[in-house]
Amino acid sequence: SRWPLEALLPALAGQLGIQDLETVIPLETEAGYTWSIFPAEVQGFSVYLALTDSLQDATVYIVALQAPAEDLDALYESTLLPVLQNFSESE
Repeated sequence: SRWPLEALLPALAGQLGIQDLETVIPLETEAGYTWSIFPAEVQGFSVYLALTDSLQDATVYIVALQAPAEDLDALYESTLLPVLQNFSESE
């Protein structure tokens, strides 16, 4: 059975450096994934953390983008969003 991301998120938030669970950017993909993207600070670095549930089992996938603060938003658009849009699980 699947354990939804919502149930895991409070426990993961502290470990991942997510301080504000309300600041979330939702992203639905054509493949059926619903990503929750959080801006976060991890050990002094600005990052975007994207999390989604597996469509097959109880796995949670995490994709992180870390970059200098001045480049982060541009890389979010040019790199992170295409990665998430094209994400698929292997069979």
